Amino acid sequence: MLGGAVALVVILSLDWFFLSTPDARLGQHESGWRSLGWPITLLLVVAIGTSLAAVLTTAAQRAPAWPIVLTVFAFVFSALGTLAIAVRLVAQPGLGVDAGNADVDLEPAAFAGLAAAAIMAAGAWIGMVDERTDAPEAIEQTEEVLRVRGAPRPAPPRDASAARTQPKPSDALADPPGA
Repeated sequence: MLGGAVALVVILSLDWFFLSTPDARLGQHESGWRSLGWPITLLLVVAIGTSLAAVLTTAAQRAPAWPIVLTVFAFVFSALGTLAIAVRLVAQPGLGVDAGNADVDLEPAAFAGLAAAAIMAAGAWIGMVDERTDAPEAIEQTEEVLRVRGAPRPAPPRDASAARTQPKPSDALADPPGA
């Protein structure tokens, strides 16, 4: 997740699309930041932010609440970002001059950006399903909770004769004998 987020920030700064019409200026390239449009760019910034936040809170916090929440959000935004990039690569942008798909060439960085977004989503998915209950920190936290609670209560009796000797809740409401 961290690698995909950092890679996507770098790759978005590279050229993703090239306008190859005869009447276009020579070498008109568009970076990922400019060519994807502000809704997709905003979605990717949120995906990168939640991915980085999930990694940092997982490393810094002992309690799993925030890391889990942020990992879920990171997965949702990263998956949506991956889908948005894929759609944008299929329906290439007009690059501000209403160029057709035949006039716009994809650069290798566009495919690398798609891969980085997919890596971010895959990392978030792995983070969601990895509970690490057998990790030493998880075992220590469980033992600490049990120490605070105290000793466990004995199990209730399983045989029917012991169950009959226990008072019924309705007996507590009845009048005491001799009253």
